[in-house]
Amino acid sequence: DKGEFEKAISDFNEVLKLNPSDIESYIDKGICLRNLKRYDEAIETYNLGHKVHPNTTELYVNLGIAISHQGNPESISKSLDYFDKALQIDENNYYATYNKGISLYQMDRFDEALDSFNTTIEINPDYAFAYIYKGHIYLEQNQKELAVQNYLKAKELGENIDDYINELNEEK
Repeated sequence: DKGEFEKAISDFNEVLKLNPSDIESYIDKGICLRNLKRYDEAIETYNLGHKVHPNTTELYVNLGIAISHQGNPESISKSLDYFDKALQIDENNYYATYNKGISLYQMDRFDEALDSFNTTIEINPDYAFAYIYKGHIYLEQNQKELAVQNYLKAKELGENIDDYINELNEEK
């Protein structure tokens, strides 16, 4: 709800006035701004957080997400730099490999995206969203059996896949 995000942003601003080094407030405030589609403000918030905590993987990942959400090809490409910076700090950050995969997917770099999602699954085999994106890629590549296998794995992990199965059925 928009009002709740606005209230949370106000609360994070108060916390940051009292404690400008509170990393979680930068991260959470940025997420709220992102949810409100205020991407430039989210990016600014994450950059301020980096001044206080320069090598924080969560800030790099969230900065990459906010940049990619700007939606143009240049920003999606630029987001890869931030996911890579996060992975330089922590190569086992599945959220960085997952979001890198999304950006690669959006750029139609499907083989590289598959590699990222496979790495995500190696790190965290229970991360259902990686299987969903693998399903999307296989669908793009007209490999419906592999798409179904990945969607079903996501379902096994608790995700609702009805929309994806309906999409497959419509393509028959």
